[in-house]
Amino acid sequence: MNDIRTLLDAVKDGLGYAYVDVSILDNSISKLGLVMLLPDYYIGTKEAGIYALYPHIKSSMLARRFLQAVEEYIGTPPRWLSNLD
Repeated sequence: MNDIRTLLDAVKDGLGYAYVDVSILDNSISKLGLVMLLPDYYIGTKEAGIYALYPHIKSSMLARRFLQAVEEYIGTPPRWLSNLD
């Protein structure tokens, strides 16, 4: 499914379970009425991340500002980790 709301509604209606990337949730798992299955099992690695490749020698102000905005938006730790409660 491409529609996260439809997917989550189907799970809440008891139609099955779903693997959902927490970075796309707009609320915490508990506020959405969901429970985490297999909390100690990770499909990916914690070292996975978002990477930007650009030339350090001639990086433009626009590229630097974009990367700064992305870093501020994601936060430290990443904002979606608060959805795991």
